Amino acid sequence: YYISFDNAQVGKLQGTSLLTALAGKTNPSIVMINGDPADNNAKLFKQGAHSVLDGKVTLAKEYDTPSWSPDKAQTEMQQALTALSNKVDGVYAANDGTAGGAIAAMKAAGLTPLPPITGLVMTSLKQNPLVEAPLASAQPAGANSTILATWTYGLGRTVAWTTDSGQRWATSWPGWSQYDRLWAQNSRWPMPPWGPGQARLDPT
Repeated sequence: YYISFDNAQVGKLQGTSLLTALAGKTNPSIVMINGDPADNNAKLFKQGAHSVLDGKVTLAKEYDTPSWSPDKAQTEMQQALTALSNKVDGVYAANDGTAGGAIAAMKAAGLTPLPPITGLVMTSLKQNPLVEAPLASAQPAGANSTILATWTYGLGRTVAWTTDSGQRWATSWPGWSQYDRLWAQNSRWPMPPWGPGQARLDPT
């Protein structure tokens, strides 16, 4: 058996999210960084995205990215920026890896601020009374993507953090006054209680 997402719907959600971010712009120009042309999932993402983007944006450049390679995506984005003289209103990237490559290219080109860009790091909460989700994102619209989840089973505890710690996606996290406390608690909570003479972990 093979279980997957409705990948065409994922592409639609990505495209819709980009349109929402571009609201107010007249005839916005975008670059599409699709996935591996040999991967049927990428074809479905692309199909879904085109179904909502076509006719609503100017597709300035489009690329299919072999092996979903972030390095190849960076090269593709560099080529697009050169051809378009850095004039890009938004970027459709099929997943977080290709988005990271596109972001690296735009930063290297000095684009400030960066235009809206899509990705795919969607998660959903497991329907289990032992699992809690203290933190979730309401983006894209209509979704409820879990960012922080905890699970307690017997004496065991697990913490799942589904985004990064501030280097690529969640760049506002380090500026939050409770940032250090958040990571200290995420590290300590799944550990057994400390006893006399035991080693202690202090995240910094």
